[in-house]
Amino acid sequence: MKVNSIQHSGFHGFTSNRFGWIAEISKEFNNSRAGIKKFFDECVNINSNNLVLAVSAYIESDWFLLCSRVYERIGNDLIFPLMEVLGIDKAKYSKRDDRTWEGLKEFFCLKIPELKKRRDQMCKEDNEEELLYIAVLDEVIITVERQLSDMSFFTDEDHEVATEKMKHAPITNLGCESEFAKLDTVTISR
Repeated sequence: MKVNSIQHSGFHGFTSNRFGWIAEISKEFNNSRAGIKKFFDECVNINSNNLVLAVSAYIESDWFLLCSRVYERIGNDLIFPLMEVLGIDKAKYSKRDDRTWEGLKEFFCLKIPELKKRRDQMCKEDNEEELLYIAVLDEVIITVERQLSDMSFFTDEDHEVATEKMKHAPITNLGCESEFAKLDTVTISR
């Protein structure tokens, strides 16, 4: 952006892994909520502007806290383990032999039944967090299964052909996203 003389305030480019970052932020919010509330109560005039007022409303909101807890659980149950297999963010520094398409297929073959079992074993009592988590987990399972069913590698009867085709394909789009992020510094000529 500097190269193009575009003014910016805090924007440093596009980042990948939004689901992982949201789960991480949810975890941090849940761990720090009491301190954040105390800071707002003691140091912040929540009526100073609408943005601060909105942030204060979210911090105080039981619904926002509930959603943060559920998202953190989804992060712990699926997003963070998937990041480990894919080698995303901090996980890229650890070596794993299963960072392949075969490893990814094995991950989902084990993880989806595990999530279904967890969902089925959860109590269906009047616990708001459990009920919301079950509903979100159902949607996550359906979405992941639908996404995987669109790839012949995960469903193809002729597994050897699919495996050969996938051998040289990257398992993430992080390379593409990194290239896309460079667009904020590219000079566009007319």
